Amino acid sequence: MGFGKRNKLVLESLTPAFRDYLTGLESWCAHLVNTRHALAHRIPLYIPPYYVPDDKLNEYHTIGARIYEALKRRDYEEVGKLEDEQRRLTTFEPVATHSFPENAPIVFFHFQMISDYNTVEEIARKVLEELGLVPPSALNTGPA
Repeated sequence: MGFGKRNKLVLESLTPAFRDYLTGLESWCAHLVNTRHALAHRIPLYIPPYYVPDDKLNEYHTIGARIYEALKRRDYEEVGKLEDEQRRLTTFEPVATHSFPENAPIVFFHFQMISDYNTVEEIARKVLEELGLVPPSALNTGPA
């Protein structure tokens, strides 16, 4: 059972308000399915050891070129200094992506997990309301 467009029988059994709510989740569901399929069938989860913010990327690559030149000269002391300088431009961000070469979107892991959890919890509350198992106000646990 699912709430996607292909599940017409299920969707037709829901109230228009709940169908509208689910329609608003289509992009979230597409992202979730895309991520799940990539992780399950294609690419194992890999969280890189560091992340280079976009505004520091050019400087990071420039230092990388200087490291290469120092390596060619066998100036290993300079290599070490440059690597330290380059490392200061990085930060640890638990990010994941399907593929770096394909320019797949980067997902900031922690934020996405919290967002997904909140969305699943909200869907569960609305399903219980839709089934008439609880009145809408009974599951309102957020601030008044």
